[in-house]
Amino acid sequence: MNPTREPARFEPARFAPGEKRLVIEGVATPADRAASPYMYLPFVVPEGTETITVRYSYDERGVIDIGMVDPEIEPFPARRGFRGWSGSARREFFIAWDAATPGYMPGAIQAGVWQVILGLHRIPADGCPYRVEIVLDEPVAVREAGGASGDGSPVPASAGAASPLGLLLDTGAEDDAGARALAEFRRLSGKAWRRGDLHSHTYHSDAKGSPEALVAAARARGLEFLAITDHNTASHHAFLGALQRPDFLVIPGEEITTDRGHTNVWGVDGWIDFRLLGDADVELLVKEAHARGGVISVNHPKQGGPPWTYPIVDGFDCFEAWQMLWPIHNREAVDLYDSLLRQGRRLTLVGGSDWHHPADYAGPSGSAWTEGCNIGHPTTWLDLTELSVDAVLDALRRGAAFVSEAPSGPMVQVRVGGVDMGGSLTVRSGETPEVEGLVVGARGDRVRWIGSSGVLREADIDDDVFVDRWQLTEPTAYVRLEVYRRFGEGGAGAPVERVRALSNPVYLARAGV
Repeated sequence: MNPTREPARFEPARFAPGEKRLVIEGVATPADRAASPYMYLPFVVPEGTETITVRYSYDERGVIDIGMVDPEIEPFPARRGFRGWSGSARREFFIAWDAATPGYMPGAIQAGVWQVILGLHRIPADGCPYRVEIVLDEPVAVREAGGASGDGSPVPASAGAASPLGLLLDTGAEDDAGARALAEFRRLSGKAWRRGDLHSHTYHSDAKGSPEALVAAARARGLEFLAITDHNTASHHAFLGALQRPDFLVIPGEEITTDRGHTNVWGVDGWIDFRLLGDADVELLVKEAHARGGVISVNHPKQGGPPWTYPIVDGFDCFEAWQMLWPIHNREAVDLYDSLLRQGRRLTLVGGSDWHHPADYAGPSGSAWTEGCNIGHPTTWLDLTELSVDAVLDALRRGAAFVSEAPSGPMVQVRVGGVDMGGSLTVRSGETPEVEGLVVGARGDRVRWIGSSGVLREADIDDDVFVDRWQLTEPTAYVRLEVYRRFGEGGAGAPVERVRALSNPVYLARAGV
């Protein structure tokens, strides 16, 4: 059995007698990249080895990622044999039986063929030279990982200057009035809406901050749940249990990260294999996530997201329509979402900050850009019967969710014919069901109703607690709501639109159709 699903390119390298250092050098070419996005460098680990340390370098005109698998690795989608991944965020790592560099899994160092995986992310036309050094049983100083960059040097604090972007976002600070608004929204909606962030990163992948610091920042912003979705690894999962609190839930996640797009998997205990080689593997990935009890989402399918260029196969549960600040091409993602709804697809709309926590985060900086691109911007709200992973996954599957620009809101709920967001309503001939939208915390904004044919209705929001009721008279397969604000109307340039909240749809079907 070939666990890589590819013809072996190299014979396993061996340490010379008495030596514990091995160097593998080569040149990755565009032809290599065309054959597979992954290059495997096998080497033989002798009996009695206690630690493996790997250092690597490459021509910086390209980008080569790195990871490791052990002798138990299986074909995609594997559940055994994965030992870690760090992308291009680190230039060295170690694995031992009782410790490992963040991103990597400690455990037994089995004798046999291990493999360094090189991810051929960007390869120049004339090739990309690489050098991999493997050292056995090197004394390892297990040091705090926070603040270490890829080459081990300190990461400077990033200071942001004031920006006119502040006009385009709400940093989400909540005062007593905000707490009262939240309580009123929960009372009027009759639901225990909980707010959180479904997309974040720590130093277990390409951020600099620890899971502990990330959770502290999320709690300080008023969030009640957080998914930590480090890239292509589950090494952070072992640390999440200690971070759980009765009033705060940490959700195990992984962001499957490929050259053709990213996807989050939530609620699976352990690693999910990311080594997709083609379109057919997307279906296998979705099935694997579901078989292990998880929920899977297409991530930021938009310019700069990076976009998702694999097919959006049946079985995806969610669609990340809002990532980071609204102006960063999120309308592209929402337009794609509407096109899928018009095709009859049902996916739960979610948002995620994609926040990469820094090593030295000390609270609000005063920079509009920094505060807008932060944990909880945007915020995903879920109708949760309890604060548990199972309840989160259930709400995501049901579509019992909406997204706001910040933890402070705005807060929205939609019903059509008494059916909540994510639900389905059968409409008989001649019926005109009542549409009701509850919006809290958006006075001065506008509400826009979207259906299969586009905009169904707009209305001014003239109160802090606003209810828009109207009768649906035209055929549509779904109804959803947007809250938005425009800036610069009547000025010399085109007005700028800022969406502040998105509901999930209520789905409609005509009786007898």
